[in-house]
Amino acid sequence: MAELTFILRKGEKIINELKACAYVGTAIENIGSVVGLGTSVGGLGSNLGAGLFSNKQIKGKGLAEKCHIYITNTRIVLCKAKLSIFGDEEKSIGIMFSELDYNSIKGISKSEGWSGIPAIELSVINKGEIDNVKILFLGKNNRQEERDKFLALIKKQL
Repeated sequence: MAELTFILRKGEKIINELKACAYVGTAIENIGSVVGLGTSVGGLGSNLGAGLFSNKQIKGKGLAEKCHIYITNTRIVLCKAKLSIFGDEEKSIGIMFSELDYNSIKGISKSEGWSGIPAIELSVINKGEIDNVKILFLGKNNRQEERDKFLALIKKQL
């Protein structure tokens, strides 16, 4: 097991980990706008300025992130990963970017992703809304068996 890039909770244990995966799910995008006004009088004169900024969050279509996945006894932890060109070997594991607590998972099934890539789909409650998440098993090797073991392990934790 690689050195962890996140902190385990009290009583939490790593059960398994998955290399060379991709997470596809919703993301929150910040949309903002700025309006400004400025004026200057003379070379050494006074300046006058005003500004207005507004910001709102919208749910984006999706985020595809290459990742290394840790399965613990309480949650699924997704960490950023740099993969080889063909996507079957991890070069490094980065920081955690998402976590899925088992009590937030309301549906789980196996599926096929793009071009027949083995995948798992999850329905997760997030702030009162249901988000659909997909985990893809990347690489040249046939990873259906690994996907099925992962699915069984997650169902066991639920």
